[in-house]
Amino acid sequence: MSEVARFSELVGTFYDSVLDPGHWPTALGQLTNEFCGEITTIAMLDIATNTAVFPATYGARAIVKPLVETYAAYMPFYAITMQMELDVPVPLQGLFDMAGPNGRQQFMDSPIARDWMQVHGITDALGVLVEKRAEKTGLLVINRKSERGPFSTGEQTRLAFLAPHIRRAVVISDLFKSQVRSANMFGEMLDAMATPVMVVKQDMSLAYANPSAEEMFRLGNMARILAGKVVFKAERASSIIHHAIETGDRQEIALGTLGLGVPLTLHRSISVAHVLPLRSRQLAAEIHSQASAAIFIAGQDYSSDGIVEVFSALYGLTVAERRVVQFANKGMTRAQIAESIGVADSTVKSQLNSIYNKTGVTSLRDLAQLLVSMMPPFRSNE
Repeated sequence: MSEVARFSELVGTFYDSVLDPGHWPTALGQLTNEFCGEITTIAMLDIATNTAVFPATYGARAIVKPLVETYAAYMPFYAITMQMELDVPVPLQGLFDMAGPNGRQQFMDSPIARDWMQVHGITDALGVLVEKRAEKTGLLVINRKSERGPFSTGEQTRLAFLAPHIRRAVVISDLFKSQVRSANMFGEMLDAMATPVMVVKQDMSLAYANPSAEEMFRLGNMARILAGKVVFKAERASSIIHHAIETGDRQEIALGTLGLGVPLTLHRSISVAHVLPLRSRQLAAEIHSQASAAIFIAGQDYSSDGIVEVFSALYGLTVAERRVVQFANKGMTRAQIAESIGVADSTVKSQLNSIYNKTGVTSLRDLAQLLVSMMPPFRSNE
């Protein structure tokens, strides 16, 4: 099976896990095998209390159980994860570098390294941030034993390609409450959710809306129904969401970050939309045979680099383009951006041209001004 076929199957399994949590072990197992790992975990980290909740894990119980129940609390780099970028994989050495000159020694002296990693022969880890909120992060980590060697740059690139899909599955899964899982039908599951959810066809025609979405339409503060189609008040958001639905309908693996965290309102408390492709989800047929996607509306905390996430989602930027914007937001020149990222100047030039085409600006200066215009207090987009 080709890499594209494997990744397409893996992405589909992660999206299946949103609607049926029973698929999570399969999805994490496939991911673990793909990267020659030993165990894979998804942990929601509370930075203030140094505690972790593990919504999904895969691997030998003898290795996973002590990590979850005991040693995760001794991980010395909880706060460091706030410095990580969404969808950008970081190996264990990368965490050491972020922690400073004594990072490696600090980690090797901790119980998690001494009494868990060494005991089980684990020598490396590759982590990627899949959720970032005020004082909380979501982290997927693949752990590897010594005989497999360290994670390569190529493997980091491959995980970066999959990361936005994993993030979409984690973020939308987090919107489902535990009591919802007792529902027998897809519609019942969505009806039980407090967050607005709508199921649409490829042309944005409404196939279903849960009670919270119906109330949202009634208020008309974010979206309305026009000629049977869902129309968001933020025109740019409508365009991006529609594009994401069409893309996911054709090929889920092509979605990447598109349709993930698209801002609908720009206030200190942001409302965002997450698009989940449904064309290949069997459960969706219960609602409509032509169901293309489910659109979930959620609140999003504003953080120090949240503006870059908002901006990237609003204009459908890729992970690489988002990194360029992040450095542009610091006032860097094109040459400085290239040096900071570690790529050729021509690569940054190409990425900037793509950003300019998507945003309608023509220079780094204009891009910086557009970013400033979205800083708190946010301008109204309604």
